[in-house]
Amino acid sequence: MAAYNDPIDFLGVWITDSPLNQSGFSNLKYDRLGANAKVETDPIRRFQQLARAEKILIEDEAVLAPTLHVCFSRLIRPSVEGLVFHPYGVFVDFKYASIREEWGARIALSEVAGTDEYQPHRRPQQ
Repeated sequence: MAAYNDPIDFLGVWITDSPLNQSGFSNLKYDRLGANAKVETDPIRRFQQLARAEKILIEDEAVLAPTLHVCFSRLIRPSVEGLVFHPYGVFVDFKYASIREEWGARIALSEVAGTDEYQPHRRPQQ
């Protein structure tokens, strides 16, 4: 996982003088693209430079091959609202979460006419 949501967090590892570059990989063109991307202010040009650097890393030099793609499955009841899913860090934020009442949800016993037991399939009589 990245420390922050930017491709340079991964691609910067492979720059020749990076202390994280334990492989010994070195490519002058890759280093130049990484250095230019760090100071580029136009986001489109910056991402184009990073894409070219990634191509060098994966296709041209074959330094690494991505084999893991993290994904999450979630099953959420339709009555649960306001969950916030973040791309990194704390996965789910419950700060704005709420559960709206839906038909079939637990009904207070006093609302169910003629019985004193929980029956989720019965609507309260009007």
